[in-house]
Amino acid sequence: MRITRTWSTALLATAAWAVQSSAGAADEPTPPSMPTVIVWGLLDTPERVPGATSVLSAEEIERLRPYTLHDAFDFTAGVRALDDDIFGRRSGIGIRGAPSRRSRNVLLLEDGTPINASTYLDSSAHYTPPMERLERVEVLKANGQILYGPLNNHGIVNFRNKRPTERPETTLDLAIGDRGTSKQHFMHRRTDGALGTVFAYTRHEGEGAFDVEDLDLQDFYAAAEWRMNERHTLSLSGVYLRERSHYDESNLTPAEYAVAPRTKLGRFGQEFDTIAVDYLKGDVVHSYVGDAGWTVSTKLFVTDLDRPRFTVDPGEYEVGALPQLVLDDGDGAFVPGPDGNGQMISRDRHYRTFGLETRMEKAGLSAWGAEHRLQWGLRAERHRFSDRRTVGEVGEILHEGNRGRLTRDEPYRAWAYSAFLQDEITAGDWTIVP
Repeated sequence: MRITRTWSTALLATAAWAVQSSAGAADEPTPPSMPTVIVWGLLDTPERVPGATSVLSAEEIERLRPYTLHDAFDFTAGVRALDDDIFGRRSGIGIRGAPSRRSRNVLLLEDGTPINASTYLDSSAHYTPPMERLERVEVLKANGQILYGPLNNHGIVNFRNKRPTERPETTLDLAIGDRGTSKQHFMHRRTDGALGTVFAYTRHEGEGAFDVEDLDLQDFYAAAEWRMNERHTLSLSGVYLRERSHYDESNLTPAEYAVAPRTKLGRFGQEFDTIAVDYLKGDVVHSYVGDAGWTVSTKLFVTDLDRPRFTVDPGEYEVGALPQLVLDDGDGAFVPGPDGNGQMISRDRHYRTFGLETRMEKAGLSAWGAEHRLQWGLRAERHRFSDRRTVGEVGEILHEGNRGRLTRDEPYRAWAYSAFLQDEITAGDWTIVP
């Protein structure tokens, strides 16, 4: 069920799958429009980008109604996505032959901010925004991406969130299906005078590919845009994702798959395997629009990803016992409790990123019979990554509130400084970028 309404129009008491209404503008003043903040998007003018691009617009997202993020990429040439969960939220994205595992070889951006765990230390991705709050998905392939590195050899994906509307708008999406599947999405956006705001909540639930797996994701998003005057705009946004899922990465042998392709229950305690994800992202952006094609934007961004994963140590077992898999005591069988058997282990990873960047642009220049757009900028980043391992006592169940005894703690730290300078030269139908 999808219900979209504007603030000034009452909901009709009519049962329907989709209801949308909008208020007329005859008797209300028009709020000021919000200026475009250039750092939110990569491809506002795709025809000027010196490389292959693909754009999934808000209209296409609404028309195609992709069930998952990865389903949306079915309509984007050159992008390959592999599911790691039923909603495609722990992304596996590859561009032009890049391996898809955890999107490690593709730069993922949300409103221009990197959302890979740590682009310079461990580029695995455990978060992507829900499709329900996106207005645009931009893909830049192979060329023209020097402005946004690192991880740009194969390509870049930028997810653009919906922004404030001139008139208040509330959206409610509800869906339910078999295997415990449900989706709930709520969004309200509006503009009051010079201040535009967006609030969104999204929840995804469902069973996984195997009988020991399930998924529970909750996503909170808030953003504000303050048009300080005709030249200055200040924007703030924040994201919090919480995942608590039963999740197992082991594979079935061909013999096991032939007997029961979705069955892992009773194998060696995999029903106790879990993953917990807490992801935070915050952006503060100041944008200045000057005379004669001058624009300057400055962004401060922070991300924090805590991602412990807990699994039963499978030990060794004989698959030849199928279809009745028999595990000898102490050989992988996990029995919880103080008098139990077997142990659980964890891969506990925590990432923190802090970044500051400034971008400047001078458009409208003419020289040597061509149009020029100069772009340059600087960025400084601090990355912190803690790679931990823990182990539980015999029969002890590990989870995010009980992570076990620390057996390994390896800290990684990095400072990264980058700069770019380019001249976008347009002559007729050609665009050249040195």
